[in-house]
Amino acid sequence: MKSCFWDSLLGAVLARSLGYDIPDTTNDALEAWAIFEKMIFLLRPEDMTELMVELLPEMMAAMPLYLRAMMKLVKYVPGMGAVMKPIMPKMMPLLMPSLMHKVMPDMLEAVGRRIQMPDYMKEQMPDLMPKAMENLMPNMMPMIAPLLTPKMIEYIKAN
Repeated sequence: MKSCFWDSLLGAVLARSLGYDIPDTTNDALEAWAIFEKMIFLLRPEDMTELMVELLPEMMAAMPLYLRAMMKLVKYVPGMGAVMKPIMPKMMPLLMPSLMHKVMPDMLEAVGRRIQMPDYMKEQMPDLMPKAMENLMPNMMPMIAPLLTPKMIEYIKAN
């Protein structure tokens, strides 16, 4: 992306040297890039895990009743947390697609709290975020699940 910025800058300099009146949009471009850079950082496995930890109440509520009941066993059956640790990383990639659309409004709010963006970008997020998550989650879940599982078990035991 940085090369695109420099290519644009070079193009503007060349156009101005030829006498074309090109407005300077450097600050606008840098502001927009700063938001995308924050979004990219949010997509790191550790940061995405923290976002999902924040959304655990909503994800648990969105689960089918039989899965919620199974999750509660972790709290009441000794050793069930140890049993769940190897299972959850395999189960999460299968479960997430059915939960994502249910927790998406909460995810949009959580992202909005983390990343300040102009109104025109906020308006686009409900269209962009579900598609982005649909494409990203299959690839990210293997990295996120091992980080999220212990935190999910802690959450279940505490609630």
